[in-house]
Amino acid sequence: MVARSTTEEPAILKGARERDDREPLVGALPTRGAILWHAKWWIVVIAFAAGAATYAASRYIPSVYRASTTIRVVGQPMGGGLSDAAVASNDLAGQYAPLVDGSPVLARAATMLGADRHHLAGAISAGTVADQNLVNISADGSTPAVAARRANAVATAFVSYIRSANRRQAAELVASVKGQLQANEASIQAIRADITRQERVAAATPAQSSGAANAALVGSQTLLANLISQRQAAFTSLAQGVVAVQPSVTVSALAEAGTKVQPRPILYALVGLLAMALVAGQAFVLSGRAAYARGR
Repeated sequence: MVARSTTEEPAILKGARERDDREPLVGALPTRGAILWHAKWWIVVIAFAAGAATYAASRYIPSVYRASTTIRVVGQPMGGGLSDAAVASNDLAGQYAPLVDGSPVLARAATMLGADRHHLAGAISAGTVADQNLVNISADGSTPAVAARRANAVATAFVSYIRSANRRQAAELVASVKGQLQANEASIQAIRADITRQERVAAATPAQSSGAANAALVGSQTLLANLISQRQAAFTSLAQGVVAVQPSVTVSALAEAGTKVQPRPILYALVGLLAMALVAGQAFVLSGRAAYARGR
């Protein structure tokens, strides 16, 4: 019987070591920063190529210029302080702003420009300035001059439309009050005729029996005074109503030559460059990690 050497490696440990030698060692998962740094020049080339392509393509986009004009709206005060008048003017401007690109205004402006109303509608926008009594009108055009002409034409048409609408409302109000005053005036004339008759009767009646006649006369005079007061109130209401529907609407500042709003090749190129850099970087990170997973 042969004795086993005490230095001989156990079979189980030897097998395990041989298996370990056959299996490749797996390194640590590469970080995002390491992958990006390794692919930095590829990312730079791809990003600049995308920016250059975007710049070149944007040069073929039709140019658009924008011009603006301002309308000032001032409501006529009918009492209250200056703050109340300012609030009323601001509210009125907010009500007027949506009317700028409405069909009646655009139709007038299109007639002035000799253009199509539907084509003009897509080039006009309006809104109040910081919720104040100012309405800003913006117009787009293919040249600076076209944009300015459109803005000024729409502003002029808008002022004309508002003034016409206010005159129409004032005329309707006057007609309505006149209808009420006709009945009032007829009653006043009838009462005056009764008073004249009652005065003759009272003058012909003996003093000892004139009490009833005098009472009737006083009653008629009181009724006449009331009717005259009603007529005066109607006149006052009419005056206030006419003032209320006649706010001041004027062009505060005419539009000058428009400024270019598109295209902006440099801006578009920078956006394209940054976007492609992000996309390329993410693609390299995903590709690097996928390669690591396959290597395991």
